[in-house]
Amino acid sequence: MIATLALGANIDTAAEDAPEKFLAYYSDSANQARGWLALSRGTLAAFIFPWFLVRLKLALDTAGRSRGNPGLLAFGGGLVFTSILLVHLVVSNAIGLTVDFSESYRLDPNVAMLLGNMSYFLLSIGMVGIAVLLLATAVTARRIRLLPAWLTWPAIVIAPLSLATAELFLLPLLLFLAWMLGASVVLTRQRKADTRGHRRPEPDPAVSAPAVDHRQV
Repeated sequence: MIATLALGANIDTAAEDAPEKFLAYYSDSANQARGWLALSRGTLAAFIFPWFLVRLKLALDTAGRSRGNPGLLAFGGGLVFTSILLVHLVVSNAIGLTVDFSESYRLDPNVAMLLGNMSYFLLSIGMVGIAVLLLATAVTARRIRLLPAWLTWPAIVIAPLSLATAELFLLPLLLFLAWMLGASVVLTRQRKADTRGHRRPEPDPAVSAPAVDHRQV
């Protein structure tokens, strides 16, 4: 998922020559190809991420069922982020893909600036869902020790940082991706351990086989 990040043109919109920079950026064929690649990889990430959410929800529901519904909170927050991420990917790459797809399109730098800012703020809003996911997970995991401390405490720190994504740029998202990687490893190991623990033992033929009476009546 880390490889799917695409924010379009990384241009300072406050600069006086920003319109010219946007025009030069989207006129480059390499940047147009980058837009197609970013959109396809982002779509793949949005397809994979819910599988992590389902595993996390199942773990939280099993462990914290007696107090609220943390699994539903985490799952809902993740779905909010995924939905907004897809919109962000479309908006951030719409200009480049249109320039590449249609030869008759004439780029308006001001529209490019508008969509660039819109895509960035969409991602910032989507990080609110990540903050909900992290807090719901951290509070429950810390109470019942679902995750190790090296995952619960960073989650508590990253959650409020996610609310300030507009000011911190990509830092909260990158921190969350690193946390998600660690959580995925831990949850996968726990699932394998649970599977081994609930595996039914093989019956002992010497014990389970019925005795055969060879005596003749």
